[in-house]
Amino acid sequence: MRATLTLCTLVLLTGCEPAGDSNPYAAESNTTANAVQAQDLKTPLSKHELGAFSQNYLQQARKQCASALFAAQQLQQASDELLKAPTIEALEKAQTQWQKAHRSWLRCDLFSGNQGPLEQPMAEDPFSLKDRLASWPISPGYVDAMPGYPSGGLVYSADIAIKRASLLSQHQLTAPNEASIGLYPMEVLLFGINDSRSPEELLVLPPQPDQLDSQTRRRDYLTVLSSLYVSDLRELVTRWDPLIASYPNEIKRQSADQQTQQLVSALQQRLEKISKDAREISLGESDYSSRHQERLSAPLNALEIFAASNQANHPQTATDSTPAADSQLSIRIKTLAESLSKLSTETDQEATTAALSELQTLVQELPQLLADASNPVTASAQ
Repeated sequence: MRATLTLCTLVLLTGCEPAGDSNPYAAESNTTANAVQAQDLKTPLSKHELGAFSQNYLQQARKQCASALFAAQQLQQASDELLKAPTIEALEKAQTQWQKAHRSWLRCDLFSGNQGPLEQPMAEDPFSLKDRLASWPISPGYVDAMPGYPSGGLVYSADIAIKRASLLSQHQLTAPNEASIGLYPMEVLLFGINDSRSPEELLVLPPQPDQLDSQTRRRDYLTVLSSLYVSDLRELVTRWDPLIASYPNEIKRQSADQQTQQLVSALQQRLEKISKDAREISLGESDYSSRHQERLSAPLNALEIFAASNQANHPQTATDSTPAADSQLSIRIKTLAESLSKLSTETDQEATTAALSELQTLVQELPQLLADASNPVTASAQ
C-alpha cells in the first residue's frame, strides 16, 4: 500500500477567486510580471530573464490552467448541489459542468510534456500530477459496477474506505488504467456506464443490516474526487507562476533559442498524442464515450489562442497584403480543429486521410512555424 500523501495547503492567487458565474481568469493581466516583452529571440539572455516566446508560453499555460481550475470549482459546486438534492435537473447540470471542466482541462493539457509542471509528481507520489488529474485511458469497472459485474469497482469494495488517502493508495495500483482519482473516475460516477446514471443512484437510503451502502459510498466518492481535483489544479496553477515556481526559473538558465526549442518540443509531444488519438478514433478503437471527441479539438483551440497571442505581441509583423505568420498559423490550426471535431468512423475516408495528414504535417513543421511567427523580422519578410 502506498504511503499516505500529505497535500500542502495552497492559496489561489489574489484576484482569482470566482465571483458569480463569470470566469475571472479570462481577462489578460496588465501587470509587468505577466506582460510579454517583444524581443529578438536570437539574443542570448541572462539566467534572470525569459525570452518573449517563453513569457508568452508561460502566460498562456497559466491562464488555460487557471481557467481549468475555475471550471473545476464550478463542477465541485454542481456536484455538491446534486448530492443535496438528487434530481434529474441537478444531475444534468453536474454532467454539463463536467463537460465544461473536461474541455478546460484539455486546453490546459496542451502545455504538458517535456518534464514541465504537469510531469512532476506530488510529494512522494510515484506518478505525475497529470496522472492524478486526468489519467487516461481508464477502466470504468475499477471505479463502479458494470453490466455483468453489479458489485464491482471501488464503490463496492467494502475493505477500502472512501477517503482521500485510501483512494490515492489505490490509484494505478497494478496497472496504468486502474485510475481511482481524477477527472475520468468522476465521469464514471456522474454519467455511469453508457450514460446510464440515474439520480436515484445518488440518493441517501436508510441503512440495511449486513448490506453495503453503495449509494453513500458513491456519494462520498464524488465528494472526495471533486475536492481533490480542485486542490490539484490549484497546485498546477502555482507551478506556472514565473515569480515563485521552479520550472520558469529553470527555463531562465537557458538562452532564448534553447528556451524556445524546449517549449516547442513540449507542444510537439502533445500534438503527437493528439495524432495517435485521432487515428484510434478514425479506426473505431477509441474511447467509450462520444464526449472524448474533444480530446482532439480542445487542445488545438488552445494552440490557436497561443499562436494568435504572438500576433498581439508583434502587431507590426503583418501588412495589408501579407498576413502575419501568427495569423496564418492560427487560421490553419482552427481549420484543422474543426476537421478533427467531426472525425469518426463515419467520416469520409478522403476527409479523414486529409485531416490526419495535416495534423502530422503540423507536428513536423511546428518549430519553424512558431519560430517564424515569434520573430518580427522573419514573419514580415515572408
